[in-house]
Amino acid sequence: MIDAYECTCGAGWSGGHCELEVDPCTRKENDCDALRASCIHVGAGKHECLCHPGYETDDGAKTCTTIQECASSPCMNGSTCVDGPCTYAACLFQWSCVCVDGWAGATCEINLDECSSYPCANGATCVDGVFSYACVCGAGYTGFNCEADIDECLSSPCMNGSTCSDSRSPSILADVYTCMCAAGFTGILCQNDVDECASSPCLNGGTCTQGIDSYTCTCSAGFTDTPVGTCMSELDECSSVPCLNSGTCFDHTFAYSCVCADGYSGYNCEVNPNECGSSPCMNGSTCTDMVDEYECTCSSGWSGGHCELEVDSCSTTENDCDVLRAECFHVGAGHHECVCHPGYETSDGARSCTTIQECTSSPCMNGATCVDGPCTYAACVFQFSCVCADGWAGTLCDVNLDECASYPCAN
Repeated sequence: MIDAYECTCGAGWSGGHCELEVDPCTRKENDCDALRASCIHVGAGKHECLCHPGYETDDGAKTCTTIQECASSPCMNGSTCVDGPCTYAACLFQWSCVCVDGWAGATCEINLDECSSYPCANGATCVDGVFSYACVCGAGYTGFNCEADIDECLSSPCMNGSTCSDSRSPSILADVYTCMCAAGFTGILCQNDVDECASSPCLNGGTCTQGIDSYTCTCSAGFTDTPVGTCMSELDECSSVPCLNSGTCFDHTFAYSCVCADGYSGYNCEVNPNECGSSPCMNGSTCTDMVDEYECTCSSGWSGGHCELEVDSCSTTENDCDVLRAECFHVGAGHHECVCHPGYETSDGARSCTTIQECTSSPCMNGATCVDGPCTYAACVFQFSCVCADGWAGTLCDVNLDECASYPCAN
């Protein structure tokens, strides 16, 4: 050209001097999958297409499709394969495995060790399985995890009322029990009765009889079980109080003697002589035998130690005579009579006496007035008196006075 030139660039170059590489990724030559691939400039006018992660292509990434990773069954041991969720830019992950119980790892290739958490208790051995484990228990334990201490006492191995203790007690090992024997028993199971007579505790020929945690001594004649369980002491024959009726006992070797109180006799002072044998009580009274004496119960009308005295009933409460107007007369043992004082009369044997009303019979004559005599409790002074009418005289006014006896007539 006139004073100029023009460059016609070859494929892949641009610029006034064709000095610039053409980037086809920014031009219509970019034939990569617009959504799922990236265009990469690799030289002048050249590019490559690369599918986004998680996509694949069979036409140089001009079209990209999601890779089906699960098609090759990468997940093992029965697990489930899940393709990863994708966007146009990329898949979040290619795939994942959902493992069945007991397996782990990216492809579920790892068998989980269920024993890793040490589930078996009390020193048991754990055996791992597929999603399982088993415990091999040590002696004395049971349960799925060997968590239960076997009760060795459940079968009641300890005998005769003893107490069983097993490994639930801190001082006793597993799979072991011990028996704490009740008093009087021994042996591992407390099966043996201790022979308390083995030491011959009963002395002086005494016989030992064994019991449970005890023994008794049957002592020979002349010995007593004092202290208890020895037959050590000579018998005090007076301890049984053989002497009766307040007799005094004297102990001897294998014997005793009694000194009797007054009124008793016999080896044990058991004899009380009959003091009534001589009939000391008189006049039909009753004799009661007592210790070294007797007592008389007198019949009516008698008194005294031997009932020898007549009872004067006038001096006792049996005196039922009128106290003021009568006299009591003793007429025999336990008998009396009552007599009213002069001037008194009675209708009940002088138990009550009343003044005799002498004027009732009108003893005064010729119009005279009868006057009952004044009385005291001891007696009436006189029985009655008559106040005569003029011209009359005498006790009963029965005498006609002779008025001429005084010779009243003169001359």
